[in-house]
Amino acid sequence: MKMRRNLLFAVAWTTLILVSACKNTLIPAEIPNTGSENNNTTENNASNPEIPNTGSENNNTTENNASNPEVPVTGQPQNEVYTIKITISGNETGDTLTVLPDSGREGVTVTLTYAVANKAHHNLLDFGGVTAEIASVPNAGNGTRTYTISAADASNGIITITAIFTHTDLELDPIEFTDTEGHIRKTYGDAAFANSVAAGYRGSGTISYSSSDTTIAAVNGLGQVTIKKAGSAIITAEKAADATYAHAQTNYTLTVVPKPVTITGLSAANKVYDGTTAATVTGTAVINGKIADDDVSVIKGTAAFVNKAVGTSKTVIFSGYSLGGADAENYSLSQPTATANITAKPVTITGLSAANKVYDGTTTATVTGTAVINGKIAGDDVNVAAGTASFANATVGSGKTVTFSGWSLTGADAGNYSLSAQPANVTAKIELVSMVQIPAGTFTMGSPAGESGRQSNETQHSVTLTKSFYMGKYQVTQEQYQLVMGSNPSNFTSAVAGESGTPGKLPVEKVSWYDALVFCNKLSMMEGLSPAYSISGSTDPAAWGTVPTSSNTTWNTVVIVTGSTGYRLPTEAQWEYACRAGTTTAYNTGTAISDNTGWYTANSGSKTHQVGLKTGNVWGLYDMHGNVWEWCWDLYDSSYYSSSPTNDPMGASSGANRVIRGGGWNYSAEFMRSAFRSNNTPSLRNDSLGFRLVRP
Repeated sequence: MKMRRNLLFAVAWTTLILVSACKNTLIPAEIPNTGSENNNTTENNASNPEIPNTGSENNNTTENNASNPEVPVTGQPQNEVYTIKITISGNETGDTLTVLPDSGREGVTVTLTYAVANKAHHNLLDFGGVTAEIASVPNAGNGTRTYTISAADASNGIITITAIFTHTDLELDPIEFTDTEGHIRKTYGDAAFANSVAAGYRGSGTISYSSSDTTIAAVNGLGQVTIKKAGSAIITAEKAADATYAHAQTNYTLTVVPKPVTITGLSAANKVYDGTTAATVTGTAVINGKIADDDVSVIKGTAAFVNKAVGTSKTVIFSGYSLGGADAENYSLSQPTATANITAKPVTITGLSAANKVYDGTTTATVTGTAVINGKIAGDDVNVAAGTASFANATVGSGKTVTFSGWSLTGADAGNYSLSAQPANVTAKIELVSMVQIPAGTFTMGSPAGESGRQSNETQHSVTLTKSFYMGKYQVTQEQYQLVMGSNPSNFTSAVAGESGTPGKLPVEKVSWYDALVFCNKLSMMEGLSPAYSISGSTDPAAWGTVPTSSNTTWNTVVIVTGSTGYRLPTEAQWEYACRAGTTTAYNTGTAISDNTGWYTANSGSKTHQVGLKTGNVWGLYDMHGNVWEWCWDLYDSSYYSSSPTNDPMGASSGANRVIRGGGWNYSAEFMRSAFRSNNTPSLRNDSLGFRLVRP
């Protein structure tokens, strides 16, 4: 929109009465028009002092509570409050101009209240400096004009409206610039531009140009403007008065905005997830758009990923980067941009182990311990989702490798981690026999005189077992015997109706005491235990030769290796102590036998049965009464109880036979009693004779 930018001011040789601002007296004076510029600055809302008219131009600047910074700000926020600044020139006594409100947001309308004094034949007020045209005041008098705030007119939050009062008796001869816009915007670094007074004026007065701030812009005698730095300046054109035509003036506001520049050459390093958005800046900063030889450099800021999560080509936000140097104010900087990757943080799972287990024909392992994520960042929501663990194979043995699979991470932050490997392999044992720990203690061994079926070799006496031990929960089964020995000597090898574990879970029978020794040492070796039995200085059954089928002097010299950890047969005292499990009655189920006590002639159906079907005792041992007889370590002596040591008795020092205990499927109730003692030659094998294991 074009605006009138003509301010006419002519002063001829005349006699003016000046009103003294100080003494308020009238001073007659003959004052010629010197053409000089008088700049008087008054604050907005202050009184307007009476300034004598010297015939020159009086520039009174009304400040509106803000100074005019040198560097304008581009990209004004929509909700910014702008200050209205009025720059007045040519005013004389009686000329006033105020603005209300003196600030506001874009779109707010402000009111300019004026008074134009009646000083001469022509009394004018012209406005400029803004894009929208503000109508000139053509005559003396009072009134108002309006202006609607536009962000386009602002420089660093300030909008400058120029006001030129004109009082002259000469003929008006207005001038205007070729570009009639009242507010011209340029960018620092732009080439010089020409905006001279347009032809069409009539007077012969000399045209001159000036800049209100030559550090921002300089103008030559032809109206060509050279930009020096960012800021705002008022470019004024004046035509000198001649004998006929009045002095004329026009101006426009030049805003030089900082030159937009960017920083290149910077990037952000890829990183492994660390729970933060911190980014590491790499490269060398280069200012793109900088004018050669300008003193401007980069002041480093910071950089951060848009969020902490793992991802590729993630936006990296730079902030706080700025420009330094003497010429920095002439540039506006856009923050650098970059992308980089955040890769998952490798972590491991520790703290897990595998429990030893009793052979069950599968490779399944039970995991123990508490999973710990090594490398997890405190506060992150990431947990372990359990997988499985498996033995390398299902065979009995110690130090068996257990591998983990299917373990993963869960939780809101799980995606920021990578499980570098499944938990490390561990080792565990597959034991053949389920064992129950029996506590140390003291009990009365033997039977009282009144117990039904009592024998003379059952003299009661106190026995103390000073160490706890482990005892097989069940009698050794045919399946277990087959796994260790490679054969099954049993007579009863058919499934029993209603007993799903048969025939494998039937107790092994037809094993001699010598067979039991071999089994114990072989199993110990399989499970990594030190074998308990030694014959002729060897614990390896392979070195013992063929198992005897009759009593054998060499095999009868077997000894228990001191400190050995392997399986063995229980001593007679261990057996009865474990059978009773704290009871003193004939059976560990009470004073009389019942169907739940065990398998014997009354309920066995003339055969063995799957182990563990009858009720166990309070220590969790099954079939201590019946099913098959159980070999013990001790040499048998019917009178041994009369000389037995109190602590940890190991049996008689001599004898031909070995003790058997517990009764069998083909024996009556009295043979099932806890105290009943019997014996057999160590080479005997029959279908009611088996064994049970113990170990330290």
